[in-house]
Amino acid sequence: MHKLSELSKGVHMIGCDRTENPTGPLWKGPDKKLEGESWKITLGYNGRLITFDCFRGRNLGEPMDSSDFLGTLISDAEGADVTSGFEDFCESLGFDKESKAVKRMYEGALQQKKQMEEFLGEDFQMFMEAENDL
Repeated sequence: MHKLSELSKGVHMIGCDRTENPTGPLWKGPDKKLEGESWKITLGYNGRLITFDCFRGRNLGEPMDSSDFLGTLISDAEGADVTSGFEDFCESLGFDKESKAVKRMYEGALQQKKQMEEFLGEDFQMFMEAENDL
């Protein structure tokens, strides 16, 4: 079995810029205001790029390399992948299925999974099945 730390060596940080506010639905919890810093990150893999917003706690410091984000992106994609729909997503994570914020989070996870499939191409499943040791 592959380890995500090994696979991440082929993913490169192209851009890392601090932004004013996170814009993606995944960076706001359903009932909480998060404190931290927002970044716009661009990663490259086999000639393809992915750009996304990332929210990191203030105590984590500046992002170091692509592996700082790859584990999170794969984990989010897995969250969308292992559920059979919105109600299952809510049940598996203990979220309120009536919450509009949770619905946006779910839709964001689906969108992120699709972006990761496009970014990793034929290697997507290999990354998904790798041991997440990051």
